[in-house]
Amino acid sequence: MGAPSKCFVAKLACNRREDRTKVAVLQELAHGQRVDFHDIFPWEGQVCKDKHVVVYVALEAAALEPTPVITVDWLERNQPLLCGWLNVRVSSVSESEGVNSGQKIAFISDVTTRAAKDVTYRGVGSALIHALEQDAMLNLDIDFIYLFPLSNVVGFYRKLGYVQVSPHIPHMFKVLNTRTSSNPTPAFIADLEQRYAQTVNETPVDMLDHFEDDVPRSTMRALRKIVKADPEVIYELVALLQEGDEDALDEWLDGHQRHQGHQGHQRHQQKST
Repeated sequence: MGAPSKCFVAKLACNRREDRTKVAVLQELAHGQRVDFHDIFPWEGQVCKDKHVVVYVALEAAALEPTPVITVDWLERNQPLLCGWLNVRVSSVSESEGVNSGQKIAFISDVTTRAAKDVTYRGVGSALIHALEQDAMLNLDIDFIYLFPLSNVVGFYRKLGYVQVSPHIPHMFKVLNTRTSSNPTPAFIADLEQRYAQTVNETPVDMLDHFEDDVPRSTMRALRKIVKADPEVIYELVALLQEGDEDALDEWLDGHQRHQGHQGHQRHQQKST
């Protein structure tokens, strides 16, 4: 499926019971490898709570071997290294936006790849997107794929053919090249613009106010401090807060604080030398 050397991409659909079990096993494996990823951790929370979600994972396999068939037994026996993870929600426009056009769409909510970008892991992000696009055209009958990219990856998605269709929203779209695919409708874009306008004037710290009643005050103080220092994490954090999984939130907070502590230690060592 266009995967880079040593990494192959597998698809797991949350509307299938067997795949939900595989996702749960992969979540446990991913938690143990969290230190090898930065900022975005799509496996946290209740990934398959929404049965519209489809997961694409890039896993490392031995070179020159046939692509393995992913089973729970294979995952538990081999404990593969995770190269990357992508979550996408597949739905009809009427289900997701209240605009009844009959279109089928895919929203990429989270993508992450291993921090190391050596020959083994280079190109993992592109491979995940390519796997989704191929599947969307061949099996899912998707009209278009869209996402809300962080500012530092807009160029990456532009190279893959994603474009902004409105100057009023940062969302990027790709209409798939099939006979039945179609562009996002004006009503769909207008709905996105309206919802985005409601949040655009909020600062990242303001966005945390919506969750004040959901977490302890001490946790909220820690989250505000993190977001003030790194506003880009707010979108990942909001997604995690919306899941309502306290254990996943505590793990995210602990991991982020460890990562910040490690960076501070490195800066101290550099100053010392």
